[in-house]
Amino acid sequence: MKPCEEYFESIIEYAHGDGAELSSEQRAALEAHLGECQACRTELKSAQEFLAVVHPSADTVVPVEVARCLHSEVMKAVRRRQMARVLWEKTSHPRVACSFLIAIAAGFATFAIWSLITDVGHSRTLSTPRFTRIDASRSAPHTARSAHPPGIAAPLPIRPPVPLAEQDRNKVNLTKPQSLTVAYQHAKSSSEALSILRSVYEDTQSTRADLDRAIELAREFPQRWPDSRESLMALHLVAQVYTLLADLEHERAAFIEFAEAAAADRLTRSSERHNSNPHYVLSVDVSSTLLGKVSDLVQTGEHVAALSYCDEILTRYSGSLASFKARMYVASCYEKTRQPLEALKHLRAIAEDSMNSDLAKEAWRRMARLHFNRQAPADGIAALQQLASRFSDDPEAVDWARFRIGFHLFTQGQESYPAALTQLQSLLRDSPKGHYADDARRIMRRMNDTVVRSIQDQLSL
Repeated sequence: MKPCEEYFESIIEYAHGDGAELSSEQRAALEAHLGECQACRTELKSAQEFLAVVHPSADTVVPVEVARCLHSEVMKAVRRRQMARVLWEKTSHPRVACSFLIAIAAGFATFAIWSLITDVGHSRTLSTPRFTRIDASRSAPHTARSAHPPGIAAPLPIRPPVPLAEQDRNKVNLTKPQSLTVAYQHAKSSSEALSILRSVYEDTQSTRADLDRAIELAREFPQRWPDSRESLMALHLVAQVYTLLADLEHERAAFIEFAEAAAADRLTRSSERHNSNPHYVLSVDVSSTLLGKVSDLVQTGEHVAALSYCDEILTRYSGSLASFKARMYVASCYEKTRQPLEALKHLRAIAEDSMNSDLAKEAWRRMARLHFNRQAPADGIAALQQLASRFSDDPEAVDWARFRIGFHLFTQGQESYPAALTQLQSLLRDSPKGHYADDARRIMRRMNDTVVRSIQDQLSL
C-alpha cells in the first residue's frame, strides 16, 4: 500500500525524532492520521530504520575527523532526500522513485561510515564487524591530495603498469593485438614467433582484431626471417586465417602467394635451378600446388572454393595440362552439385582439346556415365563409340567401350539384344582373353537364357 501523499513529507520530518520542524497542528494531525493509516505507519517505520543506520548510537565515541566526514555524508543524504521530494511531485510513480533514492543514499552513507570508522586507529571498538584495515606504514605518501584526514590510513598508491616487454612472454594474453605484437617482437627464434602467431589462429576466443594483427605480422615474417622454413609456413598461415574468416578472395590470393614462394624456394634449393627455362619450372610447381589445394577442397565438399581456385588456374595457365586437370575438378564439382549439363560442357572440352590421352579417355568415360545417369542412353552410347574411335590404337580402351555398349544395350530389353550381341562378339573376336572377355560371355549366356525362356513361354501358349 502507498502512503498518503499529503503526509509523506511530514512523515520524513517526524522520523527524525522530535519533529521539531513540524508545527504543533501538523504534528497532531499526523499522529492522529498514523493511528488510522497502516500504510503511513509502515512508511514511518522504514524511515526510522534508515535514519538509525545513518546516525551512530549514543555510546559510540566517534573522532572529530570522522564526525566531520560523517556530517558531509549525511548532508549528501539530505540533499538526495530533497531530490526525492522533487521526483515525488513530478514522477508518475512517486513511491518507486523515493524508495530508489532512499536506497541509494542508505548504501552510500553506510559504506562511508564503515570505511571511516574502521580505519581509525584510536577509535573504540564498535559492536559492528570491521573490514580489514590497510597498514599505513606499507603505503607510500598520498600525493594526490594534501588534505588527507589525519588518523586514517592513506590508500595504497596506484602501481604503474609493468611494461609488457618486462613480463614473461609466456603469460602475455595473445588475444590482445598489442600484447601479440610485443610477444612477436621479443621472439628469439623463427619457430617461437610462428608458434605465437599460430596460437592466435588456434584460439577460439580470438577476435577479428586479433586475427587481422596476426595476418599483418605473418606478412612481415619473411622480411624478419627471410631464409627460414617458418617464413613459408607463415605465408600459409595467412591463407588459413582468411579461411577462418570466410574471406575466399583474400584466401586464394594468400595461398597463391604461398605457392609461388614455396616454388621459388624449391627451385633455389634443387638442381633444377640451372634449367634453361626456370619460369616454366615455377609455373608447373605452382599449378601443382594449386591443384593439390583444389583436390582437398573437392574431397571435403567445399565446391564453391574449389571452383574459385579452378577459375584462377584456368586464367593463369590457359591451355596447359594444369588447366585441363582443373576442368576435370570443375566437372566433379558440377557432378556432385547435380548440374550434369555444366559438367558435360567441361568434360567435352577436355575430351576434344586435351593433348593428354589419359585425361581425354577419362573425360569420354565420365561423359558416357553422365548420359546414362540422366536417362540418355543414346548419348551415352555415342560417347562410348567416340572413345573407341578416337583411341582405336588402345586395345584396353576399345574393349572397355565395346563392353559398356553391349551391357547397356542388354539392359534395354530383348529388342536391343542383337545390337548388344554384335558388340560383345566383336569384343571376344578381337580380345578372347582380354580383361572383359569373361564378363562378355556371362552377358551373352544370360541373353541366350532369356531368349530361350521367351520362346518356350510362347510355345507353351
